[in-house]
Amino acid sequence: MVGGILLMLFFIPHFFLGYPAVSDLLRKENADADLTFSVQNIWIFSSITMLLCGIWATFLGYHALKTNSRKRLEQLLLGLGITLFALIGWLHPFSNWQLFIFFFPGLLILVPGLFRQH
Repeated sequence: MVGGILLMLFFIPHFFLGYPAVSDLLRKENADADLTFSVQNIWIFSSITMLLCGIWATFLGYHALKTNSRKRLEQLLLGLGITLFALIGWLHPFSNWQLFIFFFPGLLILVPGLFRQH
């Protein structure tokens, strides 16, 4: 549940601070209209996706004690996906160390699913 709450909180600076910063950078660099439109739409989509993943992870964590194997699989896949995203973003040849912050909520979602008793 904590991992989901963290993801929901990450949405706030990502959208409300990141979107204006990216838009300003695109404007300063005189990016063409198509590039600006695409990057802004991707930024909005990723912000909303981050919020929805956080909500999803919070519900999965809330139902952790009375769950079935499908919910456990969802928790494992979501946690693994977020953890891998963080590691790939951090270890990629053009690494972005800021993406490593997603490692922690990813683990907080993944690890309880690994050790949950049925």
